[in-house]
Amino acid sequence: MVHTHIVSLLRLCITLCVLAPALAYSAVLENPSGGNFYSGVGVVSGWKCDADGPLTVRFYDVNMAPVWDPIPLAYPNERPDTARICGDTDNGFVAIWNWANLGDGTYTAVVDDNGVEFGRSTFTVTTLGEAFVTGAQARVTVRDFPYCSISKSSRPGGIIWTLQPRLQHTPPCWRTRRMGCFIPALASSRAGSVRPPDRSPPAFLMRT
Repeated sequence: MVHTHIVSLLRLCITLCVLAPALAYSAVLENPSGGNFYSGVGVVSGWKCDADGPLTVRFYDVNMAPVWDPIPLAYPNERPDTARICGDTDNGFVAIWNWANLGDGTYTAVVDDNGVEFGRSTFTVTTLGEAFVTGAQARVTVRDFPYCSISKSSRPGGIIWTLQPRLQHTPPCWRTRRMGCFIPALASSRAGSVRPPDRSPPAFLMRT
């Protein structure tokens, strides 16, 4: 009789040890992640194996006072990477969110399932002073850059990068990549729109 009870207890312990990791990680809030900095428009996202009701996210300030109404999370969405834990793949949740709505500071995001918390994280928001910046303009000159001077200015429709040889006899920037003037190549891969430099300044113009 005692032997039977011991065997049953051992079986129960083994079962709990196997299931515990899956039970402990049946839901994860991935974004925002704790300790990170956020700005601009991003997403609140993660996954949850099963839901009892609508999923929402709430934001709190450092004093845990609510700063925004609960935001609905789109659920379920395909997350093939959760199949091993959840047994299926339709477990993702997500919401597009402008972090600047919160303002500069440290906040805590709390995700709920039908009003019951299942995850949280504390993060920091940095902004340019308003939720959507318009009409911003800046000009930057990089000094002592090999063979080139670079300026950046904001114009309607994007940002203008201007690269100009230091001396008229200096080869244009796009010809001096081996000497370290590689920023045009990097910028062009992001923008996909490049006008090759002329022989005379400005040597390079691009719009992002």
